[in-house]
Amino acid sequence: MYTLQVIDQIYQKELQSVRKVMMLEVSQYLELYLWKHYKPEEATLSHTMSIMIMINEKFRERVPAWEVCI
Repeated sequence: MYTLQVIDQIYQKELQSVRKVMMLEVSQYLELYLWKHYKPEEATLSHTMSIMIMINEKFRERVPAWEVCI
């Protein structure tokens, strides 16, 4: 279930570790959770930064990143 609190918690606790970011990438956190529920007018800083971190991870892993945003 989607809540902003979950995104805030993951941002504060999980996205500080490269290993955990890698695990979130494998689980398609960006595609299935962050981007799916992104509304620019309601987005928090942690939501926006989480998207940026996950896109950076895709680039780091040499995975197509921009396809998510279409």
